[in-house]
Amino acid sequence: MEQYTHLPMIYDRLMQDVDYNSWAKYLVDIIGIHNSSVNNILELGCGSGNITKHLLDMGYEVVGIDISEQMLELAHEKLKDYEDKVILMEQDIRELDFEIYEIDCILAVNDTFNYILEDDEVKDIFNFIYSHLKETGCFIFDISSPYKLKTTLGNNTYGESMEDLVYLWENYFDDEHKELTMDVNFFIKNEEKDTYMRFEETHIQKAHDPLKLTRFLEDIGFKNINVYSDFDISPGYNNECQRVFISCNK
Repeated sequence: MEQYTHLPMIYDRLMQDVDYNSWAKYLVDIIGIHNSSVNNILELGCGSGNITKHLLDMGYEVVGIDISEQMLELAHEKLKDYEDKVILMEQDIRELDFEIYEIDCILAVNDTFNYILEDDEVKDIFNFIYSHLKETGCFIFDISSPYKLKTTLGNNTYGESMEDLVYLWENYFDDEHKELTMDVNFFIKNEEKDTYMRFEETHIQKAHDPLKLTRFLEDIGFKNINVYSDFDISPGYNNECQRVFISCNK
């Protein structure tokens, strides 16, 4: 079952409490730490454009890439007033294919790399990023932490009932493969027929070891590698944090 085929219908409602403005400002603070002059940004896994919009508002030019046609449709609608500053492309980041080089900054946030399950695929993407950054350009990405996937989400069930929407989120953590399987069922009310339409998706995320990821980056040639925990601007990895950010320079 494809991911982000039906979920985009309710994605922004589920994420409405996320402070994307502060998230974008945090990323810009990390860019500043790397002393990198940034005018253009490549955003991998841009989704429905929530962070993209705030980056555009800050004056950056952005190329956004996402695997989901449905999420990009939301992004196009959200970013229609920024047409001269943004390009959106539908691609799988495991199979990136474009001729854009000397990029100032590449971002991949909001769990993009959790969806990359194999180490070799992660390394291939890191290599692609390295080859497309300008000298001294910066690469910043985040992951939901191993602690979050295993302990906070793992083997737990979440749900909510709203006036026109009901969803059930069932999780299972595979400790052997370090993968979280999330079965999402949601029901959207059809007002005309007074019935509910049911949709379901399965999402799988990998609990990547942040320190192993930094070794991959170092082996490729990235420099000034920093690890941050839970939006703390001071580098350091807390193994009970919920989100990990990793940044580096070419």
